[in-house]
Amino acid sequence: MTGKDPVLDELEDRLARYPAERYPVQHATARFHLGVALLQRGRPADAARELAAATERFDERLLPVEHAKARNMLGIALRDRGDNAGARLAFEHAAGLFAAAGRQLEEAAARYNLGLAHRAEGSGDQATLQFSRALEVFTGHQAPAEASAATRELAAQRLAEGRPGEAMSLYERAVELADQAANETARGAAANGLGVALLALERATDAGEAFRRALAAHPASVRPAEHAMARANLALAWELAGNADRARLAARQALAVAVIPEAAAEQTRALLARLPAGGGSLAAVLVSEPADGRPAVLRDEMARWIQSAETERRDGVTEWLTALAGWPLPEELAGQWLGVLLELPPAELAAVSAATAGQLAGLPAAEKERLQASLDRAMARFPPPQWERLRHVFGGALATGPAPAQPGNE
Repeated sequence: MTGKDPVLDELEDRLARYPAERYPVQHATARFHLGVALLQRGRPADAARELAAATERFDERLLPVEHAKARNMLGIALRDRGDNAGARLAFEHAAGLFAAAGRQLEEAAARYNLGLAHRAEGSGDQATLQFSRALEVFTGHQAPAEASAATRELAAQRLAEGRPGEAMSLYERAVELADQAANETARGAAANGLGVALLALERATDAGEAFRRALAAHPASVRPAEHAMARANLALAWELAGNADRARLAARQALAVAVIPEAAAEQTRALLARLPAGGGSLAAVLVSEPADGRPAVLRDEMARWIQSAETERRDGVTEWLTALAGWPLPEELAGQWLGVLLELPPAELAAVSAATAGQLAGLPAAEKERLQASLDRAMARFPPPQWERLRHVFGGALATGPAPAQPGNE
C-alpha cells in the first residue's frame, strides 16, 4: 500500500482480496481499474504493467469485450510511455474485438486511437482512414464531442499535408460539434487548431479571434498548458498582424503561465527575440483598446503579475504606473484597474497591492502625489464596502482621500 493515495490503496487491497487463482475475473477487473488509475496519475509504465496483466486474465474467447477494453487502455499507456509500435498493435487488436462484438462506439474510439498511432509513425493515409471511420460512427451515433475530436484530428492531418484551406473548414466543423456537445475542452482544442490553420493562410485577424475563443475555453486555472499554448499562438497572430505591442504583451503572459509546453515556450521566446526592442507595450495596447475592452487587457496583465517572479511583477507595476501617469483622465483608467483588482482572491489582491505600493514609494515626490491623487479619486467612486476593502488592502498607501458619500447623506 502507498499510504498516500486512498484510491490506489483500495485497488491494491482488492487485488489482495481476490487472488488470480481463485477469482480470475475479479482480479483482472481490479488490475484494469488500477491500471487506469495509474494512467490518470501520470504513471504510464506502471499502468502498462497492470493493464497487460489484465489482458492476460480476461480470456479473449470468453470475455472479448473486457479483453478489448483492457487492450485499448494498454495501448494508451504504451503510447504515453513512448512505445508507439506496441500501442498501434494494441489498438488494432482492440478495434477488431470490438467490431466482432458489435460494439461500434468502442470500436470507433479504438480506431481514433489507432489513427493517432499511425500519424505518430508517419503513416498519414492510414491515420486519415482510421479518423474517417471513427468519425462516421461518432456522427451516426450522435456523439458530438467524440465527432469533434475525430474531425479535429482529420484537420490536423490536412494541415500537416500542407492543405490549410481544407484544415480550416474541418476545424470550423470541429468547433461547431464541440459547441453542440457544450464541451469546453473540445471547443478550446478545435478553436486553437482553427487559429493555426488561419495563421497558415495569413489571416491574422481571424486567427487571433480563434485563439481568443481557445483562451476562453481553456482557463489558466483549469487547463494551464492549453491556455499557455493558445496565448503563445495569439502572440504569433499579433506579430503577423504587425502589432508588436500586443504580440509582446501576449508573449510575456504566455511565458508567465505556471505550466507551458516547452515547444510553446521556445516559440514564444523566439518571437520576443524577433520583436523590435522597446517597452511601453501595456500603455500602447490600452490606448488602442476601446474603453469597454480595457478591463480584459488589465485582467490578463494582473494574471501575469500574480504568476510572475517578484522582479517581473515590479517591472509590470512600473509599466502600469507609467501608463497611468500619461493617461488623459487617469482616475478613469485607475477605476477600471481597481475594479479588476476587486475580482481577485485576497492573497492575489494583497500581492498586487504590495507591489504597487512598493513601486509608488520609490517614485519622485511630485509624481507619487499625482498618482496617489488619481487613485484616491478612483477609489472614491466605489461603494463604501469596496472602498473600505481597497483602503484596508493598500494599508493607507493609496487611499488617503475621503470616503465616498453614503447614499442619502447629502
